[in-house]
Amino acid sequence: VYAYFEDKKDILLACLYRFGETLTGQICEKISSLSFTGNISNTIKNVLRIFVNYHDWSKLLHDEIMSLQYIDNDVKEYFDTIQKTMMTAVTSQLKASGYAFRHEREQTFLLFQMIMGIEDELAFYHSPDIDHEILIDECANAIVPMLIKCNNV
Repeated sequence: VYAYFEDKKDILLACLYRFGETLTGQICEKISSLSFTGNISNTIKNVLRIFVNYHDWSKLLHDEIMSLQYIDNDVKEYFDTIQKTMMTAVTSQLKASGYAFRHEREQTFLLFQMIMGIEDELAFYHSPDIDHEILIDECANAIVPMLIKCNNV
């Protein structure tokens, strides 16, 4: 193994990159295949559901991997890249639907943070008294006012 990798961290990063590339590719493909129904709120809900559906790994693994981004710069940079890739997919889908964010960088950051929180809640049931469909509806209701209608559709 050490003929291919310098140390345990290199092994971890290689696994993380491979897993992340596969997961990101699947999510981006699903997002790009969405058809716009004319209802931007439904489009956003569908995007949220895509993220949630792919967030089905073990809580222990999730917590360990996520905590690494706070103590290791390589892992943090990789998560930043993942965030940018996924948010580009979301903004591309919104633009294809005739919408854009008023302040793209800041609002996609906010969107990503909301998505991560919803993914965790729906995958790991931190708050069993929260209705998941209402949570998705309310998130979409918070996102829609951030958007502006474009003339490119």
